[in-house]
Amino acid sequence: MSGIFLTLPNTITVRNIVHTGVLGELGESYPDEIHVFPGSRDWLTKFGSTSSNISVYSTPLSGPSFASRVLQKSLERRFYEIKGQSGLSIREAGYEQNFPWRSRLRGLAAQPFKTSEHVYKWVRGIESRVARVSASIRGSFNVINPDLLWVTDPSSLHEYSFLREAKRRSVPTVGFIRSWDIPSAKGYLPVQPDYFMVWNSYVAEKLESLHNVTPDRVFEVGVPQFDVYVRERDVQDRDQFLISRGLDPSKKTVLYAGSPKRLTEDCPAIVEHLSKHLPPDYQILVRVHPQDGDERWQNIVSDRIAIQVPGSESGDKYGGRLIVDSDISLLADSLASTDVTVSVWSTMTIDASAAGRPSVICNFDMKQRSSERSIKRSIKLDHVKMLASTGAAEIVESSNELISAVVSAVETPGSREDGRKILVEKMCGEYLGSSGSRISGVIRRLAASG
Repeated sequence: MSGIFLTLPNTITVRNIVHTGVLGELGESYPDEIHVFPGSRDWLTKFGSTSSNISVYSTPLSGPSFASRVLQKSLERRFYEIKGQSGLSIREAGYEQNFPWRSRLRGLAAQPFKTSEHVYKWVRGIESRVARVSASIRGSFNVINPDLLWVTDPSSLHEYSFLREAKRRSVPTVGFIRSWDIPSAKGYLPVQPDYFMVWNSYVAEKLESLHNVTPDRVFEVGVPQFDVYVRERDVQDRDQFLISRGLDPSKKTVLYAGSPKRLTEDCPAIVEHLSKHLPPDYQILVRVHPQDGDERWQNIVSDRIAIQVPGSESGDKYGGRLIVDSDISLLADSLASTDVTVSVWSTMTIDASAAGRPSVICNFDMKQRSSERSIKRSIKLDHVKMLASTGAAEIVESSNELISAVVSAVETPGSREDGRKILVEKMCGEYLGSSGSRISGVIRRLAASG
């Protein structure tokens, strides 16, 4: 046997690859078998491909052994210290909210000589020697002997064992960097694949500067979940859409894109502030983030606020609710039916720009917080600085500025159109609308040459 191994370790990667149509397109165009290893088979129950060459397995996506995991955590912390990654402080602030002990342990793991590259390489060598792979994963490689391993979240430890075994057997590997913020906020790679697929040149440049990944190993492919904004589809009528959400189609509508609680606790307070101070002919549609629970929204009751909870419960603590193709269409319809998007440093600013809608970004806290926990800490991240530099969105520094910024964006939606075009070009390049085809083509070429 031969073919492709595809690992889908969390619900984010299932959305990116399965429910954008990428896997279905690959199945129709690739002549050999595609062997899919999801974190849970239940996540693929709504996959509607009719391709007979796609097989789904229950082989667990086991991470490293305890010894390797400890060493990997030390390596991750050392990597951030050596590279000066500000993303470390952002993530640690989030951990400290609920797991202060975890942050302290990670700090200790980088000692001693936490900025020494020689010690980093030495620990890397030790980790590679103690690495172990489960018998079930070795058995899958023995039986199938794939031409290519395609991992979809190489910055996490979920696909560690598959990558280790592929490296041991000299099976070519390619990793899909699933988001624009990965290199800046989560740049460490436990096991580096041979090739990479990335959204754009910004991510490619980060891979080169952080990991010495040369351009010949990187393929720019665009953003598969953004293809929906330009491809032909049945768009729901705006009035019908808003009525189905309990909203008034005669009113101006704000789409508030929520963030996970670990990023900011202020989302409900911001929505309540909007509801209290926006003009009477405004209303709000709240889209709860897939990695956020709906419990913190349950106390918000207003006839001018509708709460949208996309996806279904998945049991995936890492990726959150499972987003399928109908949820992707729901987001596109939500953007098409609303007048402005408000968020706290969210990828939704890019979604809104791709959909041709204005955005407002909240760069403030609703109550006093330390600098380590303030949302203003986000501006330290390179990818956030890049987004801000495009001028695609109005960035407000206080709740007092928010209302006037939202009203202005609704009344003059074209005022930042040039910035939105710049942002979409930076994020999607020439592949907006054709990212799925681009990814499928890269995979076929690498499998054939492997």
